[in-house]
Amino acid sequence: MQVYHTESGSKEYLGRIVDNWDCCNYSFDIQDTANRTIFYIEAACTQCGLWCKCPCTGCERVVFDVYRGKKQKSLGTPLVKYGKKSCLKNLISDADNFSMPYPAGSNFDERCLLLAAVLFIDYMMFEASPGKRSQGGSGISGGR
Repeated sequence: MQVYHTESGSKEYLGRIVDNWDCCNYSFDIQDTANRTIFYIEAACTQCGLWCKCPCTGCERVVFDVYRGKKQKSLGTPLVKYGKKSCLKNLISDADNFSMPYPAGSNFDERCLLLAAVLFIDYMMFEASPGKRSQGGSGISGGR
């Protein structure tokens, strides 16, 4: 996914989000304008929140580790997808909550790219295609 900053008629390319092929985990590169990986995001495929349809808060949680560069240094604060704080809210709503603290010293472009990565991950992994909800959805978790 290419990311642009569009304002007052101008369109500036900021970078791109790349969904890597990984047979065991889910991983994403966040690349700058020169296609250098500035952040790397990874989630283990064994997490309950990726496969379980249970609306319990613990089953809704998915942790994505975030690294500066290509797994060079962990940022220490992961990207986390949460449930809605109660089983009933999780059961009747399909909205997802995410937490992505910005790294200290990050600039505007890096923060835009991280926010775009969160939206990309939500759309690719947790949203259902229109008309597919009753058939299980198309996101990795079926678009609960």
